[in-house]
Amino acid sequence: MPSTRLLKVSSSNYASVLAEASRAVRERKVVIYPTDTIYGIGGDAAKADVVEKIYSLKERDRGKPLLVLMNSVGMVNNFVEEIPPVAKRLVEKYWPGAVTFVFKANKNLPRGLTGETGTIGIRIPHHLFCVDLIAAAGVPMISTSANLSGTAGGEKIKDVIEEFNGKVDVIVDGGDAASSLPSTVVDVTGNQPRIVRAGAVKVELA
Repeated sequence: MPSTRLLKVSSSNYASVLAEASRAVRERKVVIYPTDTIYGIGGDAAKADVVEKIYSLKERDRGKPLLVLMNSVGMVNNFVEEIPPVAKRLVEKYWPGAVTFVFKANKNLPRGLTGETGTIGIRIPHHLFCVDLIAAAGVPMISTSANLSGTAGGEKIKDVIEEFNGKVDVIVDGGDAASSLPSTVVDVTGNQPRIVRAGAVKVELA
């Protein structure tokens, strides 16, 4: 079991917390961190061993893909076959923000990351620490909700710490979550986009 580092971020220690959390990501450790929706459990999305750790920790069905957070469209291009024309307008309208788009995945990704579905959900968040963490680590971050699969949670930092202290390497305490809702999920793999999950943002497809 890992010895969890609890890091409460503030304006006075922002840089040091960011440095420690991003170093943990580069070292293939598992980090819980605030996002613009609920807290996320994450790590380096390109590393198969990190993917497996998070599936095990969440007790998550391996057939369910993991959401990935990125900080630029350039980073997105490395993980998808393409951003299809049907998606470009929506991406420009709703990113950064709490909307996840499901793309056809690059075939070189860890198989576990996609749940072997051939697709991947990606989001560019609108949250300063979250975006800075991705930039400082230099890698896309897994971001699955900070709760056990099939249970509620991930909004109250007290509950997150109670559930995962001693199970992950780092917990970044940024206060209670910005939203009690997860991101809205939109599938853009077909000819027409479709909403898979209603969430924090109302998306207009037309």
